[in-house]
Amino acid sequence: MRQKLVWMWLAALALPAQTVINGGRSITGSWDASQAAASKPAKMAGALPAACGTGEFFYLTSAPAGINLYLCTAANTWTASGGSGGGSGGASHTGGLIAAAPACSSANAGTVYFGDDSPYQTWCNGTNWKYRFEGAPATPANDTAFAWLNQGGASTVVSGGIPGTGGVVGLTSPGVGSPVFTPRIRAIANAATAFTITAVVAPMGLTTAGNTQGIIGIVGISSAHLITNEFRLSGIPASALLQSAIYNVTYPSPAQILTSSQKMQWFPGGPLWLRLQTADSITFNAYLSNDHGANWQLAGTAAFGAAEQFTQLGWFVSSDSSDKPITGSLLSWQVTTP
Repeated sequence: MRQKLVWMWLAALALPAQTVINGGRSITGSWDASQAAASKPAKMAGALPAACGTGEFFYLTSAPAGINLYLCTAANTWTASGGSGGGSGGASHTGGLIAAAPACSSANAGTVYFGDDSPYQTWCNGTNWKYRFEGAPATPANDTAFAWLNQGGASTVVSGGIPGTGGVVGLTSPGVGSPVFTPRIRAIANAATAFTITAVVAPMGLTTAGNTQGIIGIVGISSAHLITNEFRLSGIPASALLQSAIYNVTYPSPAQILTSSQKMQWFPGGPLWLRLQTADSITFNAYLSNDHGANWQLAGTAAFGAAEQFTQLGWFVSSDSSDKPITGSLLSWQVTTP
């Protein structure tokens, strides 16, 4: 009888079978599935679970082909793995109008758009669309956040194919009667005693005539003064200066009180990476970056005797030609306060 049972047991082992394992199991040995006819070790569904433990992985059926596998890199945090080119979190690359970009979600994390009506590269980080300009992180300006401080016939236009009102903001300042500083300012409200403005601006149309003068820059405004980080171009061949300056607030022609400047090389129409910073509303430092914001060099310093409350922050252009308007573009805008 015992021999018969042994033969029945051996015969059962020889038959193909499927075993359903229910309940928790901890495997400490080695499992080799290299010869398996099929293998699906990952959980699979059309949406990522809200909770996960570090080390888990999940196959997201709704993700673009090739970036379906997600790893739990921290508690309740999923990160896309794989993709075209084999890089970590690999992206699929899609051209077309940025205005046609879908909503950014975990389903299209890593997708990159190169719009044909915009200077920005746009990519989805799984939650929000992010922007890059010339390969560096950028924050397209939303002109609805700005108000006129001194319009004086100046005009703005927003373009660039970004959904909503964010994009490239163009600001055109009309010509004036004599070569004087007449800033046409777009500003936002501010109540901090310390701030940092980081912006990318592109001067355009500053060299339309041999005697044309033009300025573009970023500015902080108190009740008594303007403090600027400004780019000034005069004549052909151009004499380009980057300067930090203090002016009074008399319009339309604020008087310059203090300036610190340096000559610089500039490619006509090329963008300028500028920063204006103060920690105490007494000393102001103006910076320039020649590597798209990776590193900043001090371009000028200006100081007051006592702290002032700066209630507005903004950017401006100024045409000092009697008959030549100038246009500047704002390509990235970011303000931080402690």
